[in-house]
Amino acid sequence: MLQRFLPCLFPLLAGLACGCPATASAAATGGGAEHLPISTAPVPHRVSDGQLLREVTLHGLNGPSRRLSSYRGKPLIINVWASWCGPCREESASLERLAWSPLGASFAVIGISTDDYAENAQGWLRQSNATLNHYLDHQLEMETMLGADHLPLTVLVDADGRVLRRVTGAQEWDGAEAVRMIRSTFHLPPSVRLNALQGNEVEVVRVAIVGRTMDARRFLPAAFGKRREMRVARQGGSDFGDVQASGQR
Repeated sequence: MLQRFLPCLFPLLAGLACGCPATASAAATGGGAEHLPISTAPVPHRVSDGQLLREVTLHGLNGPSRRLSSYRGKPLIINVWASWCGPCREESASLERLAWSPLGASFAVIGISTDDYAENAQGWLRQSNATLNHYLDHQLEMETMLGADHLPLTVLVDADGRVLRRVTGAQEWDGAEAVRMIRSTFHLPPSVRLNALQGNEVEVVRVAIVGRTMDARRFLPAAFGKRREMRVARQGGSDFGDVQASGQR
């Protein structure tokens, strides 16, 4: 059982951003291309950079299912992960901070789990207090279309649904280098700033989720500056909803 985690555990302990085999079976054997697919159903080919992503149904893990095309109209960041992948877990908090920042208003961020079982993915989402929308891959559709041979894989997609860039391995997504890459890829104007990530304290943070209010400091550390108040309103049937920020920093 320990073997399936070793390819991710050693690089994580070494502090390196590595790629894990995309499936638990590949991690167990230490292989990549040689592993047998989880499903024998036919799967489509990988979409190349510059090509449109095909339409698929995204199966909701912490919210409703929806069509991939429903995210068109603004740029999209797709993070492909698995609950057993150490580097995937390592970078998840920085993706949350990026999505909650002012820069995050310029694009959407979603997660695609390649876990064999939904309960494993949902367990990690609960443990990490995830607020982003996450979906379970179905018959390797997204894994194959995005070319997720190793995890984590993050794909930047334009507002029309075309693949612009792929990034393999864990990143500090709210760090300066990643932010520059995102700005360049999405051609974001300089006026879009990430200054809300400079503070290390949150004086007032209230999150209303499914009719109840809770302190969000425990799952969004250092995400917002002082005197910033945010409210999360349930919209579109999601248990976590969309973020609406207000107040002074």
